[in-house]
Parts: sequence; C-alpha cells; structure tokens
Amino acid sequence: PASIALTWYISTYVHDPLLGDDAAPVIELGAGTGLPGLLAGKLGRRVTITDFDQDALDLVRESIQLNHLQSRCSVDTLDFRSVPQLQHGQDR
Repeated sequence: PASIALTWYISTYVHDPLLGDDAAPVIELGAGTGLPGLLAGKLGRRVTITDFDQDALDLVRESIQLNHLQSRCSVDTLDFRSVPQLQHGQDR
C-alpha cells in the first residue's frame, strides 16, 4: 500500500526540502490507518490526519493516544464527496 511507501520516504528523507520546513504543519488526506501522519507526528511535526470513514478515524484517534501524540496530531473528517467540484480553468 501507498502508506508503507510514504512512511518509508518520510523516515528516510525526513529533512528533504520536498517535505517542507521542519516547522511546517502537515495534513494527511484520506489517511486510512494514518501511518504516515503518525510517523510525521513522532518526528516532531504538527499533523492533521483526515479521512471520511469514521471507523478509520477512531482507529487513528486510538493510535494517537497509544503513541502519546495528542500534542502533535489531530483528527478531522474530510469527505471529498462533499467538496464542490472545480471546473478546470475556471475561478470561483
């Protein structure tokens, strides 16, 4: 799965400029189990972990508690099915 590859990349290249400034906040979109976001939190980033599935978000909340990441990680519902569609080349 993509989460394993992304987690490997984050752990290997944590100081890579592509990951942004070390103080920059992180948002994980469609997180599922939230593995990359949890690792980013462990590495000191402030992370918002998002998904639309409440069971997945409950699992992430539990993982945050078990890993003592409450001060670094938060969870929010984000459902792309409810985001207005943007027309290519059109400003709103």
